[in-house]
Amino acid sequence: MRYIRSLSVAGLLAVSALCAPLAANAAGESPMVGGVVTEVRPGGELTIRHENIPNLDMPAMTMVFKLKEPKMGKGLKVGSKIKMHVEDVGGKLTIMHLEKSK
Repeated sequence: MRYIRSLSVAGLLAVSALCAPLAANAAGESPMVGGVVTEVRPGGELTIRHENIPNLDMPAMTMVFKLKEPKMGKGLKVGSKIKMHVEDVGGKLTIMHLEKSK
């Protein structure tokens, strides 16, 4: 009986460790990554030279992102430094949250 209880506790600890990162993102602790705007496109898209994006397992590069809401890009221009949270939404890399950096 002790053996079964030990296995149960070990299993629960393993599941908890695996689920912790998912719970953190669900709680709003999304990874924000830095980037620089290299192009502002019509229709709510930005070309950004960005750092590694850990939640997408993506290395640093320059690419086009869709904005969740086009108004998020208001006031941005080429050279603007930003912090962003990106998610894959239906196969499109989408900026869900954006902040201007200094």
